[in-house]
Amino acid sequence: LFNVDWNPTAPNPSSACMTQLQQHVHTLYSGVICRLTPTPTLTRHTHALVRRIMVVFVRLAALVRPLTEDMRLKLAGDMAQLELALAPLIPGKREYFYRCWNYLLFVCHDDD
Repeated sequence: LFNVDWNPTAPNPSSACMTQLQQHVHTLYSGVICRLTPTPTLTRHTHALVRRIMVVFVRLAALVRPLTEDMRLKLAGDMAQLELALAPLIPGKREYFYRCWNYLLFVCHDDD
């Protein structure tokens, strides 16, 4: 997350950590989860994994300073990539978290 080119015209719209996360989630889903029989326990643990990934993302994103407009756009793009990466783990559900995150990202201002 921190070794990112914050230039909005960069050729790769997502950061390297989002690309790696997408690959790992795809491997986890296609290699393990899709082969298991859906049960309430599996669903509960999968949702816990998704919540943990989102919490870690927010904690890391909160460390980004100063938060310029370009950085806000990059973080919003990373959040969209995170949403796409986690979509197979939570089929049919749109997390309220995503909308709240984008709201906080663009409404709250730094008092630096």
